[in-house]
Amino acid sequence: MKNSQLHPNQSSQNRAPIYEALESFRQMRVVPFDVPGHKRGRGNPELTAFLGQQCIGVDVNSMKPLDNLCHPVSVILEAEKLAADAFGAAHAFLMVGGTTSSVQSMILAACKRGDEIILPRNVHKSVINALVLCGAVPVYVNPEVDQRLGISLGMRREQVAKALRLLDEFKLETKKRISQLSKGQMSMVTILIALASRAPITILDEPAAGLDVVMRERFYQLLLEDFAQTNRTFIVSTHIIEEAASVFERVIILDEGRILENTDTEELIGQFRYVSGRDDVVDQVCNGLQVLSTHQMGRHKTVAVRGDMVKLEAAREADVDIAPMNLQNVFVSLCGHGDAQ
Repeated sequence: MKNSQLHPNQSSQNRAPIYEALESFRQMRVVPFDVPGHKRGRGNPELTAFLGQQCIGVDVNSMKPLDNLCHPVSVILEAEKLAADAFGAAHAFLMVGGTTSSVQSMILAACKRGDEIILPRNVHKSVINALVLCGAVPVYVNPEVDQRLGISLGMRREQVAKALRLLDEFKLETKKRISQLSKGQMSMVTILIALASRAPITILDEPAAGLDVVMRERFYQLLLEDFAQTNRTFIVSTHIIEEAASVFERVIILDEGRILENTDTEELIGQFRYVSGRDDVVDQVCNGLQVLSTHQMGRHKTVAVRGDMVKLEAAREADVDIAPMNLQNVFVSLCGHGDAQ
């Protein structure tokens, strides 16, 4: 059988070279003396009756008219070129006996020890085995889920692009092992995984720990950008309150295991004020309000109060200063446990 050559622009996707070669071989008067042992059905009538002569008749070993998978030169080569053309790839290779060998060959050819490879979280175990063999480091991305069917899909190109962009954004050294990263770099890896995962509910525990002020600001910008795009829920636990205040829609304040507040951020901040002035005037203005903390130097007194803002606004006519409190001041007032004189 002559070798088939495909022209790059030739449309041949209606052909099936291997099937055509098998059908042609079926018509030949070939007496098999090699495997498989059923000898095209003659050696095992029971199997032939079960699978059918059409199937058994083309179950043959590799031989010259049918090409050789280890070194294809005719019909298998033509089929691989057709497959490459269909997938828009430079090359395609046909495999037998399952996909494990091809998956591992692909990764071993592309990755070396320490290289990072972006993978879906539900990747097949053959990929994990290949990582063990070559020493590559996985960067996981959560796969999309078909909500109607309830099955996992593959990664979208946008997810992979986002993971790569975040690697560059945080200036992570991709050749380093995880164990060699600094505390700040480890925080960056955690942030990268959280943002790239697109999980509907994402929990971040002290995500900015170890980051400098520039990278912390950039993290909060990325958090807001991601929220605007996906509208997913972020739960952030942090002690760096003031930097994160503008990000939060809702605040939960914990003190010694107790929930002190669980409310809208702006609504909470709107309930608190600083009142400062001569001590007797301040005491008169704050009568009936909840006083959370007191700071006094001589006759000058400053108190943090919570209560009726209408009454406080009316008190502006008195000889006192009334100033708003930011979220960090509110937190300190609620959890400060005592006055400073």
